[in-house]
Amino acid sequence: VVLRYGRGDFMVGIHAIQKFANEGGTFAIHNAMYDIEVCRSMGLELKRADIYDTMYASYLTRLNPQGLKALAYREHGVHMIDYEATVGDAARSKQLDYLWEVATTQWPKPTPQMVTDNAGVSKIKTARAIAKQAQTIIINCTTDKSKDIYSIWQDQDPIQRKMVAEKLGRMPRATLADLPLEKAVDYSARDADVTLRLYKSMKKRLHALGLSELMKHGMELLPVFEEMQFSGMHATRRYFLDLYDKVSEEMEDFGAYISERYYGGKPFNPGSQDQVAAVMRRRGLDSGKRTDSGKMSTSKKAIAHMKDSDDAIASVIEWRERQKIRDAFCKPVIEAIPEKHDGLYPVRCRIKITRVHTRRLASADPNFLAMPSRSELGVKVRKGFIAPPGQIFGGWDLSQIELRLLAHVSGDATMCQRFIDDVDLHTYTAAEIFKIPVEQVDKMLHRNPAKNAGFGIVYGISGMGLYDQFLMMGAKGWSPEKCDKLIEDWLKVYPGVREYKERVKRALHKDGIARDM
Repeated sequence: VVLRYGRGDFMVGIHAIQKFANEGGTFAIHNAMYDIEVCRSMGLELKRADIYDTMYASYLTRLNPQGLKALAYREHGVHMIDYEATVGDAARSKQLDYLWEVATTQWPKPTPQMVTDNAGVSKIKTARAIAKQAQTIIINCTTDKSKDIYSIWQDQDPIQRKMVAEKLGRMPRATLADLPLEKAVDYSARDADVTLRLYKSMKKRLHALGLSELMKHGMELLPVFEEMQFSGMHATRRYFLDLYDKVSEEMEDFGAYISERYYGGKPFNPGSQDQVAAVMRRRGLDSGKRTDSGKMSTSKKAIAHMKDSDDAIASVIEWRERQKIRDAFCKPVIEAIPEKHDGLYPVRCRIKITRVHTRRLASADPNFLAMPSRSELGVKVRKGFIAPPGQIFGGWDLSQIELRLLAHVSGDATMCQRFIDDVDLHTYTAAEIFKIPVEQVDKMLHRNPAKNAGFGIVYGISGMGLYDQFLMMGAKGWSPEKCDKLIEDWLKVYPGVREYKERVKRALHKDGIARDM
């Protein structure tokens, strides 16, 4: 049955599908985190439905890439037409009309802006008039139809694009609604057909691999994650505008300070690897790490251990932390909240459930899961998110969950008993490793190294990897060789863990796959 959105028969169809969903009907969907929200916008709620996400199924079986078109070809030999290619002609027509209106409208002259390039040189720059930019795009894209008008437009001056959007709206994107009905139906039906084929084949594959129960658990949690994504985190635009201005001013101060004190008064950009490396060479410093091109690395991981011993490095790191707060959190939040909205507004990120090998969540735009918590700036970012009236923010932490699981799967008697006795595992471990009484264990000298080694061993850390962690923490007196010995000593305390790891390796060699709980 073909239903046209906005017509009465469309809502008849939605009501029929809603009844099916409420009765627990099965919905085969590819990328349900996206489609559940699309369905909601059409008046279709899938909370009670039995959802089977074929993208999640491909994730559990480690099939990459996970996109529908790639899976359709690889699993069933079906060639699918790209969406952009399908709507391309309709999109170009709408976008050229939009650009023509931009080109023939009178706009205020662009305001000169101060810009700093990667070499740290600041200049006054005036952007080209937006009408001229539009004319150039029209000419170039009319003569070369392979050019993507939308992406070219996004590369133009953002301040002027915003001005245009306020008057004309955003540049249009074509949808299936812009196509002849038969063509739109053909494209959509092919998507549905392939998803159904994948549902049938994936279900059999998961059963054969013993992953059906895991798939069931994932699908039970999926609506929870989607609701988290839909609910968002509430914030006010004013708070993040003020924080943006504050960290920007502090960045300017740090840049000027390093320039005057360590760079001969010349413009200095702490984001420039070459300029930071130049300052380090002047001060006789070397990070000890090299980039792929052979240059001295000035990444955070490479220079963090010098923060407490060198003022210039400390200032570079402080500048970069502010840049991250400004660009990764302040800017996305400001852009997400309408300018005229004064109160709390939900800021939504994209939650990704098929990205991390261990089945943990990932997020983006903004990456709420990477929100800093231990720094003063990180606390300020977190304070910007406020629970709406009648709601609260809560925080829960699973106590040493990785090591509790390790104790369970390895069956190591000592580790299991310490969890049963409810003693501090890391303190007792450190006492045995460093051969001192429990009451003499120092947090920084003994407990933290033992803790880092323990959590690292869960994920197969090497001595060099542990050494890098200690460098980042500013821990003194460690070397890759000492870190290798620390890992070895930790495994001597819990021999059952070593035996478990060896069992896993043997099973992997024998069966070609590794299984966890």
